[in-house]
Amino acid sequence: MARIHPISSVPVHEETHVAVALHATDLAGHVGVVYRQQRATRIVHLLFHLRLRDEDLRETGFRIWVDPALPSSRGKSIAAFCRRVAKVNRRRGIPYAFSHPNRCFSVALGTYLFGPQRHGLTCSTFVLAIFSAMGVHLIDYDADWPVRPEDEVAQAQLVELLRETGANPEHVDTVSRQIGSVRYSPEDVGGAASVYPPPATLERAQEGAAGVRAALTSAA
Repeated sequence: MARIHPISSVPVHEETHVAVALHATDLAGHVGVVYRQQRATRIVHLLFHLRLRDEDLRETGFRIWVDPALPSSRGKSIAAFCRRVAKVNRRRGIPYAFSHPNRCFSVALGTYLFGPQRHGLTCSTFVLAIFSAMGVHLIDYDADWPVRPEDEVAQAQLVELLRETGANPEHVDTVSRQIGSVRYSPEDVGGAASVYPPPATLERAQEGAAGVRAALTSAA
């Protein structure tokens, strides 16, 4: 059963309570969590440093969506958590950094939990953290995920963008020390979301990522 769909021709189904959506960018792609709110289809995503967005999916540039095919009850609970996270973190925002996505949110409150190893998220790890907080690990974190040369290049570019856009110098220094951390690209996350049941192994996530890249090319 196909799980990767172009938004332009296959709208998110009304019975789909939560999904993952992507679009291509000049730098590294972008990904967010689609959720149902009554009759509206919304998307919450970390656009960049402290720029958490909660928008009507139709008013964004996202091109494809991936159906994680979760049980309805689990999808509803994740959708409710998306609303909570968007509401409580909207004013303060969430920092942009390369920290691990596990145990990043208070399940009860939806707030981002800072700590010695938790300095912020990327758009990809934001999505992973949302699902993980609700007990759905899209990616097998115990897998030997590679640190690819292109990942370090992308991370260095993003640190430079943080610097250019006026992020706090202390935060920029902290994030720069995270270059070389395991990176989950937007395509990796979309690919993992296409694997059922979760979590996706490295091999299956990368197979799914190939399908995501092909779908993004077709939807461009």
